[in-house]
Amino acid sequence: IDKTVDDFINEVIEPNKLAFDGSGYLAWEGLICMQEIGKCTEEHQAIVRKWLEERKLDEVRTSELFDVWWD
Repeated sequence: IDKTVDDFINEVIEPNKLAFDGSGYLAWEGLICMQEIGKCTEEHQAIVRKWLEERKLDEVRTSELFDVWWD
């Protein structure tokens, strides 16, 4: 699991200037936002989902996009 999380951060989160806050053991959940002021886009969401699904992770779910500062 550690390698998967490290790869996720190195291959998806950092290159797209995103930040990830999450936790879990066998089941993980988390929040992804921008490293700097700004909003995640549907493109960011698609990149994250694609990477997770390509690794055959079970039950990949994403929420509607929302403003972490106001919602």
